[in-house]
Amino acid sequence: MYFPFLRGKQFELIALREAASFIAGNQAIRPIIEPVKKKTSTYIKTLEILQAHNINFTIVINPSVGKLIQNIDYVCKNLLPVHTYDNFQIGIIVRSETNLNIVAEKLDELGVSKAPVVLILEVVLDESFESLLSFIINHNITHVLTSPQMSGRRKVIRELRKVSDGLVFMSDPFVKQLRNKDYNRDTDEFYSDEHLYFDEDGYMGYSDFLTIGKGYSEAGFSPYAVAIHLTYPNEEQEFRIRHFVSDSNEDISDVAGKFEEALDKLILFIDERGMETRACQEFRKLSGAGKYPGLGTVKKLSILHHIELVYNHFA
Repeated sequence: MYFPFLRGKQFELIALREAASFIAGNQAIRPIIEPVKKKTSTYIKTLEILQAHNINFTIVINPSVGKLIQNIDYVCKNLLPVHTYDNFQIGIIVRSETNLNIVAEKLDELGVSKAPVVLILEVVLDESFESLLSFIINHNITHVLTSPQMSGRRKVIRELRKVSDGLVFMSDPFVKQLRNKDYNRDTDEFYSDEHLYFDEDGYMGYSDFLTIGKGYSEAGFSPYAVAIHLTYPNEEQEFRIRHFVSDSNEDISDVAGKFEEALDKLILFIDERGMETRACQEFRKLSGAGKYPGLGTVKKLSILHHIELVYNHFA
């Protein structure tokens, strides 16, 4: 199973709802959404489409970034699916400051203590480990996402497996650069092989932050360079990532022209490899029309492409 982790930003949500049509009916793709702002029409529409396609998903109720940080009350009262839909879980991020006893009280108070839960373990502290195990035993935990930092803690993993058979390996394989033009330093990189080995390593699935990375930023900006990120399988079916970067990167003028420079490189690459995902087809249409869709749409297509790539692997 694959648990793509997305923030509730506009184009990430749009990517998810555009993916709904082809991941429907395949329980291998189970998105996780961390809300970052109050209810929007895009958010509402996305949940409606996910529900219409009976897709299993998770809504994080204690966000760690954005404008709803730790606002469990608002998320539970305003951002969960309708009561008649039960093919979803609430997600709880466990950080160093997370007190699961207080979280449990809050779940009781809000009437969701019986809801299925996905735990996202950013860190596990020795002094709170017994509390974590108790929380898992006493709640309806469907999956437990473990971070790379925990992979070397064999005792922790072993004890978690005693109380949960739903461990999921979570990683952040996207190497984020400070500036878009810095992706020119290494335009083709190894991305991930978790889809090949998670089962062999004793996990029932894996999760990542797609082609965005875990880092979070509220504000947009006019870039000096445009970079389009596209994952692809190599001959061993490992995932690599190619960065297509514009050339005229001296100032912030003519972003549309920078996009065209990056897009030309991408089109050559996908045509050489015969790549035919929905996102690749859309990139070709944009190239043929000479149209600049905005950087949000570029990010959406990159996300959509990666979800389809993983979907094709599990299909």
